[in-house]
Amino acid sequence: SAVNNSNSPLYAHNGTIFFQNLHMAPPSILSMLGQFRSDTSLTERLQIICSAVPNIWELSDNEANLKDLLIHFSGMPISLPPLRERTEDIPAICGILLNRVKLSLSKNVLGFDKEAMELMVQFDWPQNIDQLESAVKQLVTICSGSYISVKEVKSLIKIMHPGISSSNSLDLNRTLDEI
Repeated sequence: SAVNNSNSPLYAHNGTIFFQNLHMAPPSILSMLGQFRSDTSLTERLQIICSAVPNIWELSDNEANLKDLLIHFSGMPISLPPLRERTEDIPAICGILLNRVKLSLSKNVLGFDKEAMELMVQFDWPQNIDQLESAVKQLVTICSGSYISVKEVKSLIKIMHPGISSSNSLDLNRTLDEI
């Protein structure tokens, strides 16, 4: 285990460790990490960065190990609202993801058609950035031209959200308030 191995990054000095999705770790791992933190100078030797979905102060007593770790690791909590609450960021995020994905897949996709991007912005992204990243990768993979089309986005949305059919698809001639 990383806690018992002296070659582990947990024993490093002046480094940074990122614990991604700490809320998904099993209670036994959280307990072990909490014990390691209290037995060593972990937070004095390393910069610890954690990501977790729940709000620390809303955790239940059943999640005491997670709450304890997040409180001890928490120097500057950053709250990021979900994509559905910051739709103005979606085009820029899509652009960044598109550039990363097209390089890894060696595809020459330049961007999104205007209507395609409007659909991307209007979708609620229930799994947040992970779902958006997966969608962009799938869209680059299936894209048949230089730009991702509204047809390609609609077909992907139907797969991701089967409840949306062509009969109740978004009417792009209406405002967001009307939709």
